[in-house]
Amino acid sequence: MPMLKIDYRLVGSGWAECIVHADDRRCEVSASYLSDALGKLVLAGVGVLAGAHSVSVGFDEEPGEYRWAIVLTDNGVQVDISSFQELWSNRPDADQLLPVTVFI
Repeated sequence: MPMLKIDYRLVGSGWAECIVHADDRRCEVSASYLSDALGKLVLAGVGVLAGAHSVSVGFDEEPGEYRWAIVLTDNGVQVDISSFQELWSNRPDADQLLPVTVFI
């Protein structure tokens, strides 16, 4: 099972960068000050550890959104990060621009 590591840093004025590592794979996403991206991610992790089957959180962009779908599977935790062109659109996952990456 891959080791998952998340580095979250505040950069510039009102922005954060998040680098996700799973073994030899790496993904970079960013978040604006429009919401508490780190707080959402921590609450999602706590939810999964507490037994939630799946949790979805968003990192707000200007414009756009990175949506994290965290799912508890029989083999561990799966994290899918998707990119959307619009912020707060509530569009279904099937409408994503491209999946940014998938970690299992």
